[in-house]
Amino acid sequence: MALCHTFRNLSCLTWMQLEKARSIEHQILEETITDLLMVELKYNHLFNVYTKTFTRREEGINGADWEWWFVDSSGIKGIGFRVQAKIINFKTDSFEQLYYKSKNATISQTDKLISDALKINPPLIPIYCLYVQYDDHISGIDFWESLIQYLIYNCSKEHFGCSILSAFKVKDLKKKNLKHIAKLANHLIPWHYLVCPRANAKENKSLTERVDEFVKIKNFAPETKDFVDSYLRDIPPHISNILNRSYNENEIEDNQFYREDLRGILVIQDKN
Repeated sequence: MALCHTFRNLSCLTWMQLEKARSIEHQILEETITDLLMVELKYNHLFNVYTKTFTRREEGINGADWEWWFVDSSGIKGIGFRVQAKIINFKTDSFEQLYYKSKNATISQTDKLISDALKINPPLIPIYCLYVQYDDHISGIDFWESLIQYLIYNCSKEHFGCSILSAFKVKDLKKKNLKHIAKLANHLIPWHYLVCPRANAKENKSLTERVDEFVKIKNFAPETKDFVDSYLRDIPPHISNILNRSYNENEIEDNQFYREDLRGILVIQDKN
């Protein structure tokens, strides 16, 4: 199955899983959905999807963020994302923890996500992955503006089951404290848009080229005074080691990685 189709299908599966959980009034956690998504991605793409999850001991040190990397077929260049997952609250149909800030923190989770992503070498793109589902009887929800943008992928509302938002967009939305799905719907982007080819593309682009194009078109990267032609960078040593199946958590080169407060990493390599 093509990666594009897998991402599309997993969005629908996520929507249906949340729908099932809602029907029995069981609130699922972000970690549950994230783990299931990683399993399905790896199961369907065994030879080009790699994962590294931390043990419970390591989670206590590293927090709950994920790092995603999309790497070219040579295993040299890639583009990385720092990811924070959030799930819809069934009782309020809102993302109650979207603007989370702990009592002892000096900055919000969003600001920390952005700060941590940009201080890493090479810098990462900070994003949110939202797990979405709502019942049809809920009024005020209109995905049509977003759907029109993505009709080239024959989108339905279920394809928003896994949606992404720029962390910079979340920071902007925080000013109005928008949490309800009805207020966020038109800001969401189905996550398959990240990896699927554009219908109007004149050439067959590689996975990393498609991801890079998405980041530029959707303004997911931080604003700079200088023009950025590409966000592809040499991949860091710990990602290279994961690709080569030689990851060693005790190696010195991994120290920075462990300072990044990560729960785990996902690496997808282009095999074309």
